[in-house]
Amino acid sequence: MAYENKGFQEIYRKLHDFGNLAGDYRFDLEDRFRKFPYVLKTITGAGSSGVYLVKSENDLRKIRRSISPIGLIRRFILFMRKLKLDNEQYIAYSYSYKGLYRHAVQEFIPNLECDYKVLIFGERFFSLKRYVRKGDFRASGSGNFDFSAPTPDHVLDFAASIAAKLDAPQLSLDIADSGDACHLIEYQALNFGPTTLTLSKGYYRREEGGWTWMAGPSDLGEAYAHSLAVYLDKHDIKATA
Repeated sequence: MAYENKGFQEIYRKLHDFGNLAGDYRFDLEDRFRKFPYVLKTITGAGSSGVYLVKSENDLRKIRRSISPIGLIRRFILFMRKLKLDNEQYIAYSYSYKGLYRHAVQEFIPNLECDYKVLIFGERFFSLKRYVRKGDFRASGSGNFDFSAPTPDHVLDFAASIAAKLDAPQLSLDIADSGDACHLIEYQALNFGPTTLTLSKGYYRREEGGWTWMAGPSDLGEAYAHSLAVYLDKHDIKATA
């Protein structure tokens, strides 16, 4: 249900208290989140589409006009109602036509240069470093990816802690490292793009001494089979004919 549904992601994140990033699911674009700046996301959309940095009330007005515009005729009707109704009546009337729009809001993490896409298939952690595009705050969709860059142990530890909470055979996690802590930006389970795996040069596996790098190409079908076998064994589910 989290697949390209960022509203559900925020609901589930808050319900189970994970991710280390404040956020919420909203429908009123005028109901701003905490303090500026913050990130506003449309419910659907892949990559960085529908993701905005809100730094002021003026930014919020521009975003509202872009994603939930009020037509010229409706604006004229609102103007006429404002002349005829008292203030309390007009506020109640205009609320019905203000252009409510489902969206997610998140705490903004400043000064990020990159984030990490981590795909988890059973005990295998595939990772991709994504650099923030120049003059932007988003790494997703930048196209500036590094499949060879090592992933810090604390990022992998954070990914493993999220995996323990979500308890799914396969996971896709977008993780930001602010230097002080890691933060879960977005996530999907079961249904997500596999590029991080198919173009990987290996994967990480947690062992007694920490994280071990296992070099070599991976097959997507075999990775799915492995993750399902690990999940069934973990939950003591026996296969039946």
